[in-house]
Amino acid sequence: MSAVMADAEHIVFLERGSLDASVRRPSFPHTWELHGRVTPDEAIARLANATIAIVNKTPLTAAADTVLQESDAVTLHLPLTPQTRNLIAAR
Repeated sequence: MSAVMADAEHIVFLERGSLDASVRRPSFPHTWELHGRVTPDEAIARLANATIAIVNKTPLTAAADTVLQESDAVTLHLPLTPQTRNLIAAR
């Protein structure tokens, strides 16, 4: 794990290897932590020190409540389908 720099964002990227795209690192001060395959049980521990989380394919099933409660902002980038409509508010 990268050491977290003072006054810098700590970006944690889960399932980086499953995304076949170029990801440009931001220009603001940050540390960058990449993880390959991550199980839902590992996700919360890996995201514990993140100020920014990028989650590609890791389900955040039971961990979703913790992530939503502790996050300042959450964005979802997925197609709107009957299965994804109200994805967070469905409960």
